[in-house]
Amino acid sequence: MKSVLVIQSHQTPLPYPWIEPCLQSVRSWSEANDYDYQFIGDELFDCLPEWILEKTHTQKVVATDLARLLLLRDALNNRYETVVWLDADFLIFNPEKFVLPES
Repeated sequence: MKSVLVIQSHQTPLPYPWIEPCLQSVRSWSEANDYDYQFIGDELFDCLPEWILEKTHTQKVVATDLARLLLLRDALNNRYETVVWLDADFLIFNPEKFVLPES
């Protein structure tokens, strides 16, 4: 069992080519640290009831935040000691110096 999961998400297909290097930097950093990595596209919203999606259709960020929280909770309850969410536009410039805190 790996104790750390790193999650990123974005709509798919990616709307801008500059996002892929950001995602790759996080994937590589995760692999180098022996962390599990998960990318989630639009299926992020699969965990939400339809009424929430309807109510938040004009403010999708609200639905996104709730879906993220549910995903983090499930990962913590089922398998991981630590779950890290990094936005898709997060770029790791210096992976050797980017270190998670002990707790």
